[in-house]
Amino acid sequence: MSDAEFVSRHLHPGDDLSSFSSDQPSLDEWLRQSAHHAESIRSGRTWVWTQDGSVVAYFTLAGHVIERHDLPQRIGRGSPDRIPAVLIARLALHRDLHGQGLGGALLADASRRIIVAAEIVAARFVVVDVTGDEAASFYTHYGYRPIPGTRRLVRKVSDLAHDFRSA
Repeated sequence: MSDAEFVSRHLHPGDDLSSFSSDQPSLDEWLRQSAHHAESIRSGRTWVWTQDGSVVAYFTLAGHVIERHDLPQRIGRGSPDRIPAVLIARLALHRDLHGQGLGGALLADASRRIIVAAEIVAARFVVVDVTGDEAASFYTHYGYRPIPGTRRLVRKVSDLAHDFRSA
C-alpha cells in the first residue's frame, strides 16, 4: 500500500475520528478530544490522511520558539536568543498501517507543509518532543538531532528543504 492511495487534507469539522486507533492511546485521545478545539483557537493545525472516507493518519503542526541556550552550541550558533520554529506536535498512523513504511511518507507530508510555510513565515528549526525510544529512533533516522538531556529532537528547515530539492 502506498501513500498515493490516501487523500492528504486539512482536518474537517465533520470528520469522524471515533475509529482511529494508532495503539498510542494519548495520540488517539488527543485527535478525538482536542484536535478540533486546537483548530478553533488556532493553537495547532491538523492534517489527516483519509482512505475511503476514514481518517487513517494525522499530524499536527504548531508555531514554536526555541531558546538558543537550550540548544547545543553547534546547532544554535548564529541564531537569535529566541529562534522561530515549527513543532510537530502529533504524528500517528492507524495501527493497520504500521510496518508498511508509511510513517516516513507521513513525516514527508508534514515536512513539505513546513517548508512551504517557512517560505511565508520564518522558521529555522523543526522540533519534535518524543515519548519513547522507538519514536526517537524514527526521527533520528530522518535526520533529526537529539538535544542532550531531553526528549526533544530538532532539524533545520533548510536541511529539510535541501533534502526535498535533492530527491
